[in-house]
Amino acid sequence: KRIIMTFAIELNNIGVSFLRSGNLDEAFESFKLAVELAKQMQAKKERRFVRRRSLTRPAQVIRSKFELGLIESRVDKDSEPNSVCFVSKSAIRLPEDVQIGSDSWESAVLLFNLALALHLMGLEPGMECFLHKALKLYSLSKKLITRHLKEEEQQQHENAKLVIINTQLILSILNNMGQIHYELGEYASSRTYFDGVTTMVARNTRQCLGTEDLEAFLLNSIVLSEPPVAAAA
Repeated sequence: KRIIMTFAIELNNIGVSFLRSGNLDEAFESFKLAVELAKQMQAKKERRFVRRRSLTRPAQVIRSKFELGLIESRVDKDSEPNSVCFVSKSAIRLPEDVQIGSDSWESAVLLFNLALALHLMGLEPGMECFLHKALKLYSLSKKLITRHLKEEEQQQHENAKLVIINTQLILSILNNMGQIHYELGEYASSRTYFDGVTTMVARNTRQCLGTEDLEAFLLNSIVLSEPPVAAAA
């Protein structure tokens, strides 16, 4: 079980590297395999039957591509989203010694990273179907991270570094869900998420994030509004 967990963490972190170099397809495959491994591991832990497919071969292919440097960087030409909106692209690495549970913070990170890859892929022309999938995964990640934060507050745990990571993660989820709804023309839903970003920034994030980060997250809230409806002829 520990071997599977280590493999899932490694694939997640390889996916982060692929994403940062602009290789969305490889990032997506890495994140997807990491999530599938985590699901299989959790099912085995709970002694539940799930239909399994062998993930060893595809995982080894991804690892080999990464280790041998067979994928060249596309960061200059392909990594910028095809959108006027700001998209938070900060995929998150996991420490090698973490434990991945079904409702853990680490699971929230795995889901967020997979959602982010789908999100960026969905901004390409004709790929809007990925945006709907990304929304579902962002929502699941947000639910898990919110539950985790409540538990931390109840236990009065304070970890400055983790607070910053969690703050940025939630802001990224809210912002990116707002961006997707805007991209899909769902402007009322989009405004709800952007207002959530504004509220969160106003409450408690000034000490967690730098000025540049705050300005980026507030950009969509300030700039984007529902396009005016053309007058009838």
